[in-house]
Amino acid sequence: MTLLERPARRLVVVWIIATTAVAFAASPTQPTITAFRANPEPALAGTPTTYAWTLTGTSNAVACTLDPGDGTPTITISDCANDATPHHTYATPGTYTATLGLKGANLSTTAHVTVVDSRPTNAKAGTLIWKYQTGSFTSSTPALAPDGTIYFGSADRHIYALNPNGTLKWKVPTGTGAELQSGLVMAAPSIAANGTIYVPVTRDGLYALNPNGTLRWRAPRDTWQLRSVAIGKNGTIYVGSHHGNFDAYQPDGTLAWSYHSPDTNFPTTEGAPGIAADGTIYIGSEDRYIYALNPNGTLKWRYRTGDRVVSSPAISKNGTIYIGSIDGALYALDPDGTLQWKFQTGRPFEDPPTIAPDGTIYTANDLGMLYAINPNGTMKWQHSIEDTHYTPPIPHVIKGSPTIGNNGTIYIGSDDGVLYAFHPDGSLAWTFHTGQQPPISDVTRTEIESTPVIAPNGTLYLTADDGAIYAIHVTATGLAHSAWPKFHYGNRNTGRAH
Repeated sequence: MTLLERPARRLVVVWIIATTAVAFAASPTQPTITAFRANPEPALAGTPTTYAWTLTGTSNAVACTLDPGDGTPTITISDCANDATPHHTYATPGTYTATLGLKGANLSTTAHVTVVDSRPTNAKAGTLIWKYQTGSFTSSTPALAPDGTIYFGSADRHIYALNPNGTLKWKVPTGTGAELQSGLVMAAPSIAANGTIYVPVTRDGLYALNPNGTLRWRAPRDTWQLRSVAIGKNGTIYVGSHHGNFDAYQPDGTLAWSYHSPDTNFPTTEGAPGIAADGTIYIGSEDRYIYALNPNGTLKWRYRTGDRVVSSPAISKNGTIYIGSIDGALYALDPDGTLQWKFQTGRPFEDPPTIAPDGTIYTANDLGMLYAINPNGTMKWQHSIEDTHYTPPIPHVIKGSPTIGNNGTIYIGSDDGVLYAFHPDGSLAWTFHTGQQPPISDVTRTEIESTPVIAPNGTLYLTADDGAIYAIHVTATGLAHSAWPKFHYGNRNTGRAH
């Protein structure tokens, strides 16, 4: 489902349009500071804290002052509109109030800063370690590099790189197109073996960034591109689009080939492609087909489902392809395209399944139901995620994919802004609430549309629609050792089976 097809997203886009109009209408002599914040929260004593804000209502360079609130000298910023990421290091743990003011104007705002002397070491599962706030909503599933760097994107038109302690490493602005939606970074980044980070950006293009944040190349793509690329063993980058083709790029950014379906131009693809161990690329399409393409871009086979296929595949050790459809079924296909079985629920599957070490397939439909399915297609168990504030309870919408930890725990987010952790038998282990709980209204409700990633040190990273990325302590110390333990295979989001 595209961004504009979701009611919550339509509200946000309307909000962007409205706030943009207000900004243009504001008098240049009356600037306004909004969204002043300190990152990460809480901060770690002795490490840099980054401040960020938005200045609107003027196109001129306006100086401002920043008082960290710990008795150290005030920081002067010569251009408050374009230098909105100064740093400060708090030496002593405590609670501080940072103040940002405009020079020559009676205008200031404050931000709360909590500073701790160490990260929790014996914390219980589900404890917040830190939170980093961006300037807008995000559904970008993070990518985790081997050195611990966390990459993700935001609708504030930036690609972010954070250090494992939650401090900013760098951020890259996007949005070179003229369209209002240009530059929204909603897809999950993917990391190649050489460290290159590939990020699809809405109506802007496919970005290839070096690990230091510099641009390696950009392939312009004036299209809604909301899902990740897949990276082949030889470094080829595979990406779908709304442009009527499925493309393969060489690592240097040149186009290797484009695939067009036998009927017409390749239809809209919203799911990320998946690559089998033999190099076959699998991708679902809105023409109701699941396509299997050879590495050279020729058609191997295609299988017709009962409705659009916007999910991404999961690939088992024996090559079985699991993928859901809007027709409410999860399909299991042999590598030659023959149907093994389909598991019918009657509600659409929009997000990818994952596979546990024992072969159990975990998947969720859009009616708040998490399923555990045996490899033969029979149901193992199901668990409904419901809003108990209503009578009778109303099922939540699950828009992300389950992640399986190496302790067997299944982690998945929901549109109620809650991260759920389940035991392998389907019983609830614990929950973590993001955003404002409880929400004031449906407009302020935080939704989770991304998939968690798990670092070897027991930290789970998750983005949410409140624009924040959360670092949460868990007992798992990495992903399950299985064929497909999370969306797009692993923490680097390569979408390739190994």
